[in-house]
Amino acid sequence: MESPKDTKTRLLEAAEQLFAQQGAEKTTLRQICAVADANLAAVNYHFGSKSELISATLSRMISLVVEAQMTHLDALEQRVGATLPELEDVLRCYLAPIFDTSRNHPNLIVLFDNLSKAYGDIDRFHSRVMDLLEVVHRRYVALLHRALPHLGRAQLLYRYAFFWAGVHDIVDHWLRKDLQSLFAVELDLSEAMQEEMVRFMAAGFRG
Repeated sequence: MESPKDTKTRLLEAAEQLFAQQGAEKTTLRQICAVADANLAAVNYHFGSKSELISATLSRMISLVVEAQMTHLDALEQRVGATLPELEDVLRCYLAPIFDTSRNHPNLIVLFDNLSKAYGDIDRFHSRVMDLLEVVHRRYVALLHRALPHLGRAQLLYRYAFFWAGVHDIVDHWLRKDLQSLFAVELDLSEAMQEEMVRFMAAGFRG
């Protein structure tokens, strides 16, 4: 007999697949159950409603990145100890999990966009995303402050905001597709692009 965890995982994976393919609004619970080989009672037991399943799918998707970022942060902080971390190393810790996850899960950005539409209230969606990312933002800002002790808090937060917005826009497949079409150049989320971004953002942080 399968455990409840197995059923819950199958439901989440089926929801991710269908939400990415056809949007969360157009996906029914019966479709999700059919793909997951589960029943509606299992959805109600584990999530309570479609709305809560959408929220759980968002949490699971963001957790893929957050957990990897936390692992990278732990390793860097253990390695540098009390010494000042190199700025480029901090930026790589932030970027590598995002680039890796985006490459390994090519439908992730489409899924994110579709979930934002399903929330209806964009402010509530942003609030949920920020709740999930709060611990990561706080840890990275603290580590960046150690790497750039000469920057005031406001300066550092301005530059962090520019950095975060830049990362979001370059990972967004629509922006890259537009640029690729316009300039006939390949702009995939490669390690080479990641290193270019590290150099560019490090220069911006240092000013």
